[in-house]
Amino acid sequence: MTREVEELVGEMIEPQHMSPLAFKTLFSRPFLQDRDCNKTEEGLGYNVECMADFVGGISSFSVTVISSRYNPTFLLHRINQCIDKCRGLLDVDYQTLEEYKRGVRDQLAVETGEDIWNLIEEKRFVRGSEFLIWNEVESIKLEVLMEFHKKFFTESSPECRKAVVCIY
Repeated sequence: MTREVEELVGEMIEPQHMSPLAFKTLFSRPFLQDRDCNKTEEGLGYNVECMADFVGGISSFSVTVISSRYNPTFLLHRINQCIDKCRGLLDVDYQTLEEYKRGVRDQLAVETGEDIWNLIEEKRFVRGSEFLIWNEVESIKLEVLMEFHKKFFTESSPECRKAVVCIY
C-alpha cells in the first residue's frame, strides 16, 4: 500500500465508521431495487439516483428522485419507504449479510468505475483506493451497520438530518 493510499485511508475511513462509498454500496441497493420494481410492476415514471460524498469532513448520502408525472409529496413518500427498507437489511443473520456483501462486491466494479471517474475529474483520485473500498465493504460488521443506521437514519436520533427540496 502506498503512502498516498494510507493517508487517504486515514482521512476517509475511520475504523468505527464506514466511508461514504462503502455506505452507498450497501445502502443504495434498496433504493435502486425499489426504482426497478416500481418501473416494471407499478408503471411509475421516475428516476432514482443515490450519491455518497465526503467533503470538508462531512459525509453525506443523498437520494435524488425526478419525475415529470408525480408530485413531490408522493416522491418523498417513496424515499421514506426505501429508507424503511434499508432497516430490513439489518434484520438478517451473519451468513445472509456475508452473502449480500459478496453479491454487492461483485457488482461494485462498474459503480466504482463511475465514482473513480468523478474523483479523477475532481483531482482527488488515489491509485488503489478502489480496492480499499472493496475490502472495507467486506470487513463491515452487522453491529456497525446497525449503529450507523440508528444514528443517521432513525428520525428520533439527534444525529439524523434530512433536507428535502421539492420543486413542483
